[in-house]
Amino acid sequence: MLKMIKGHTSTFGCEKCCIAAVSLQRKLHYLVDQTNHRKRCDEDYFKEDPDTAHIKVDYDVAAEYMTNVIDNGTSEDGINIQPITQKKVSSENLSPDDDTVEETQLCAQHQKETLDIQMRQYLQQQMEQTQVALATMARANQAQIAQVQGALRPECFPEWPISSLDVFDAFNEMIQIEEHRSYLVRRLSTVGGPSQRQVVMNMMKLLMTNTLAMEYNWAGREKRSFKKTKLRYIIIEAAKLACKDNPVESSDLIIENAIKDWLKLATSRYTYSIAGKKSGNGPTQHPPSPPLPLPPNSPNNRRV
Repeated sequence: MLKMIKGHTSTFGCEKCCIAAVSLQRKLHYLVDQTNHRKRCDEDYFKEDPDTAHIKVDYDVAAEYMTNVIDNGTSEDGINIQPITQKKVSSENLSPDDDTVEETQLCAQHQKETLDIQMRQYLQQQMEQTQVALATMARANQAQIAQVQGALRPECFPEWPISSLDVFDAFNEMIQIEEHRSYLVRRLSTVGGPSQRQVVMNMMKLLMTNTLAMEYNWAGREKRSFKKTKLRYIIIEAAKLACKDNPVESSDLIIENAIKDWLKLATSRYTYSIAGKKSGNGPTQHPPSPPLPLPPNSPNNRRV
């Protein structure tokens, strides 16, 4: 209705051209050819047949109708039509009364109190979370400090590998102290190796030279007994700790057999090292460790 045209389903429903629609299968089709393909203009609009043309409106009548609506606010039918006008707002209409001011102040005070309560609750929650985090950090720091203190090498320990019987006896007495024993277990568990047998042999190689190992065997026949030393139990504990991820292959028998074999081969390794040293290809033999004083209660002090 705004454009005053008929619907698109009428014969002359196209507002852009003068083509008459043709009904095909109950549908209107606007067929375009060279003769009738012409755009519709104002002259064609006013000359068209009233039955087929678009809707025509008497613009004088429409103008008079709109004038009555704007001036009087009513139409010819008597319907009240209020024109849309902008209402002037004066400063007097904006002045609030006392009740409105008091209500606004109470609302603002209530919002402030609510905000204060929420802020205190938030700060309390943040403080509790901070205290929990600080306690967790303190426990972690204490654990790290204990780990570092346990990982520090005792100053009284001799240099490894040990090559002197006296130093080895003194070292065997030192590791009876719990702090020294704990450090040695953790230190030996980090030696590593492809198997538990190789891990144990690497531990023995770290602690003893071949010359010192030649003085020991497992049972103590014609030599010193390694079975009776405190170091034996520490090596077993450290080997189990190193292989804790594979407990099936970890056993006292495997560890003890590895110690026995390493002690048996001490002479062969020593001979090979001497031969290699003469030819310049063998491993370097460590010099003997300096002797350490034995504890006063050690049974080795009474040895003749």
